[in-house]
Amino acid sequence: MEPLAVAVVIPVLNEAETIASVVSEVPRDLAREVIVVDGGSSDRTADLARAAGARVILANDRGYGRACAAGAAAATTDCGIVVFMDGDGADRGSIPFATAHRISSSPRARAARASRAR
Repeated sequence: MEPLAVAVVIPVLNEAETIASVVSEVPRDLAREVIVVDGGSSDRTADLARAAGARVILANDRGYGRACAAGAAAATTDCGIVVFMDGDGADRGSIPFATAHRISSSPRARAARASRAR
């Protein structure tokens, strides 16, 4: 069984100070795509995310849950795993990907949740 592809969804609102480093921390050998969903930032969040290599989607409505849903819906169909990360840097990139790697490598795994590292 071939490992499942991973999409990363990062909902944001005015995260210009941190978004470039968050996007840069995503292990590109594990993530097929990085999607930043901007809920209407008034700063340069979207531009900085694009410059860091993310695909940016502008959300129609504000709200964390709506942004997560929009990002998951925008992921390419070959991505069998969607990892959600915060744009403020609270999530360390390696933790959700270690979990995603376990899921993608196991034919029996359905879901898992990684805790935040601080």
